[in-house]
Amino acid sequence: MSALRLSHVLHRVTDLPSAVADAESAGFTVHWGSDPAHAHNALVWFETGPFLELYVAPPFDESTASVVEQVAGPGAVLRSRKWGSMADGWCDYAVETDDADLSAVSAHCRDAGIALGPSFYPNRTLPGGDSVSWHLAFPDDADLPFVMSAYSTPQRPATVAHANGATAITSITLAHPDPARFSEQLTRYVGTPALADVIVEQGPDPGATITSVSAAGLDAPAQFGSSVLRPAP
Repeated sequence: MSALRLSHVLHRVTDLPSAVADAESAGFTVHWGSDPAHAHNALVWFETGPFLELYVAPPFDESTASVVEQVAGPGAVLRSRKWGSMADGWCDYAVETDDADLSAVSAHCRDAGIALGPSFYPNRTLPGGDSVSWHLAFPDDADLPFVMSAYSTPQRPATVAHANGATAITSITLAHPDPARFSEQLTRYVGTPALADVIVEQGPDPGATITSVSAAGLDAPAQFGSSVLRPAP
């Protein structure tokens, strides 16, 4: 298994065109995930490291829960409920592998005692017409990041410039009621070394909640939808 690393941070939005316009006004270069007329996501890339995703998460349709669980496991149901019911803002994060599929990740999780749902294969059509697909899997514990394979069609631009100066995501901070236990579990999940760019601090229930995201290159906090991207310390 190639090393797992932080892939991206999701920001839930209700109105994607407005969120894209706000991000552009804050000095970010934004790439639509598909045709803007019907896209459900848009991406903020950096030349290296994790990216940011603006994501529209509709309320979860409970009538589909059994089908979703059969396809993607109980963790997918828990996450869909969470995304669909929370307020706009930082909502989740993912880890990724360079592997073309998640078979090695699934084997690692079995050995590490981490319950990971079955891998499935979503896809979308990029604005230019190319198709992109990837493998995706959700751990049963919705506090842990979900995992994805490499994209079938690379999407990261060769050069990226943001007017506000942001050059890379340096860290995300999570609040968790039991930081020591969760950090140990996260380390088992991703393997060694642990995710140096994920900081776990003491916080109240419920579960792991993203409290801040930091980026290098910023001279001042940058508004990102209803949240703020903070300058790296």
